[in-house]
Amino acid sequence: MARLLHRTIVILARVVPVRGRSRIMTSPTSSHHPSTIESLIARQVRLWENARKEREAKAEDVSPPPCITVSREFGAGGLAIAEEVAKQLGYTLWDHQIVHSIAERSGVRESLLASLDERSRRGVRAFVDSLVGRDDARLAYAKQLGEVVRAIAEHGSAVIVGRGASAIVDPAEALRVRVVMSREARIAGYAAREGLSEAEATKVVDETEAAREAFLLEHFGVSKASETDYDLVINRDGFDVEGAATVVVAAYRARFESEKSRGER
Repeated sequence: MARLLHRTIVILARVVPVRGRSRIMTSPTSSHHPSTIESLIARQVRLWENARKEREAKAEDVSPPPCITVSREFGAGGLAIAEEVAKQLGYTLWDHQIVHSIAERSGVRESLLASLDERSRRGVRAFVDSLVGRDDARLAYAKQLGEVVRAIAEHGSAVIVGRGASAIVDPAEALRVRVVMSREARIAGYAAREGLSEAEATKVVDETEAAREAFLLEHFGVSKASETDYDLVINRDGFDVEGAATVVVAAYRARFESEKSRGER
């Protein structure tokens, strides 16, 4: 868990939006420590504030660019695609582990919400209440997670991986992507990467996929992913990581740039 969280924080630390391009930053030390997460979020909040001021100074549309959510079958390479998409767009990548860590830390979660204006904060909390129910203590984590994802989405210019993000964001304000791959290819790829036998890899792939489905069902009432829950479904059997990311970026631009053009007419 610590190793995964370390990698996640390094990703968030190095991919940040800087005037339409990604900037490589020095990864922090002791990356699994809570204080490191807090410092990363504090820095991200400052970046959001600077971006907002820059848009206002240029008299641009103050609405930030919509976000992208990436849901993936285990072993399909969805995280690698999300990283490449963030790189191509110059957006911040929010991996599922960092989102989980923020959701569990009330102080960090509140700092995210505080970065929104009052109207946006009310909107986030009203949506989350409608999504999971106001008084169901069993779903407390889902509400915390929902607040984090919606706050990130409100700021835009983000690629959010996993954690039910596609079920949380406003469909009109996000491109919801699903990455799939044949079970055989996922098992073979995982076995090769991890040095496992086919039987061992099969067990990990199937159990992880089942756990993800159970998470969505328990917290958001969403059963096994349906293609109609997404705007774009990519079959990795026919794409490498860079090619798949290029398709996502093209779809994102085609959808939201065309909507902006229609609105300006």
